Amino acid sequence: SVLYQLAWVLTDLNKATEADTMFERLVREYPASDYWADSTYRLAERAFHNGNTAAANSYVDQLLESDLEPRLLRHSLYLKGQLAAQQEKWNEVVPPMQQLVDESAEGELHLPARYWIAEAAFRLTEYANAGEQFVRLNNDLGDLDASWVPMVPLRQAQCLAHEEKWAEALVVAQGIAERFPSFRQLYEADYVIGRCLSMQARFSAAREAFTRVVRSPAGGRTETAAMAQWMIGESLFHQKEYRDAVRVYHRVVSLHAYPQWQAAA
Repeated sequence: SVLYQLAWVLTDLNKATEADTMFERLVREYPASDYWADSTYRLAERAFHNGNTAAANSYVDQLLESDLEPRLLRHSLYLKGQLAAQQEKWNEVVPPMQQLVDESAEGELHLPARYWIAEAAFRLTEYANAGEQFVRLNNDLGDLDASWVPMVPLRQAQCLAHEEKWAEALVVAQGIAERFPSFRQLYEADYVIGRCLSMQARFSAAREAFTRVVRSPAGGRTETAAMAQWMIGESLFHQKEYRDAVRVYHRVVSLHAYPQWQAAA
């Protein structure tokens, strides 16, 4: 198809808007074309990355209602799950991702799809289920190098903490920095470490972990940092260091714009 070829030429020239116009025309005017499915997927993917979830969902639904070759089906299912995750519709993440996993025991999308299934369970507070999935996934990662990989042991540690399995959570959380020293969300692992140490009444060590959260360049302005600051105050309070505890609680109020933790302080 001339339109399809022209669309890719425009894409190669970094003229995304003009390329989309060609893809849209092909999809609209030539639904029987051999290039219809791939063009529709390209439009869905572009809409997803541009944050146009309504358009992306419409294109993906059209794809999934058609007869797709296996590779394009897998990518369409994965995109459908990603769209649900982007909108935090966690119950809707699992069906397309599970279908993808069931239909392809291997392939580039198999492990990422399993991650999203486990992530959905975590977001739905199904911590035992999510934790089991993250353990199995962690065992299957091998030497995979992908941006989401460090999230697997982090979620595993967080699930254990939610289940109050403090000793196990501590071991997993403490191993993350060694495996992934440049992981942007190391402060989340430090928070888990601090919580575990606090529950073991190891308050000085806990404060060291919480302080790393507060001082983290990536996490210092997050709600996790506000929680960590509050937990520093709690640990001082438990050790009857009331003056220092009050000083730390005031810091929560003055530095962090999170009403829940301001009120707690």
